Amino acid sequence: MEHRFSRTLFDKEITAELRVLDSGCFVLLTGGDARHVGAVSMARDGCLCSTGEFPGHREALVAQRWAETLSRRTGYATVVCGIHYDNADRAQIRAILETADSLLAEILAVLSQ
Repeated sequence: MEHRFSRTLFDKEITAELRVLDSGCFVLLTGGDARHVGAVSMARDGCLCSTGEFPGHREALVAQRWAETLSRRTGYATVVCGIHYDNADRAQIRAILETADSLLAEILAVLSQ
């Protein structure tokens, strides 16, 4: 099963592409000015197994939180995250994190069905 969720923030799209597997799920969370791979996290049953983050990127905390949360629901979760907005200030970063939280809540609602 595949689902795509999106929000527009600062005139750019943030998307979460969810694939529900036979055991677990995979999410690609990207957006802003440059869609990319910044961090990857894997979790099982709510416990973080592993996270990798490329130097100079700051997506690890989002990827970890998503993987842990989603794995509580699906058993296993892998999250690839890369959201970049040029010259984002603290208020914009807060808005990006809130948007990511909103997308995660929508995914959890779909997984509960």
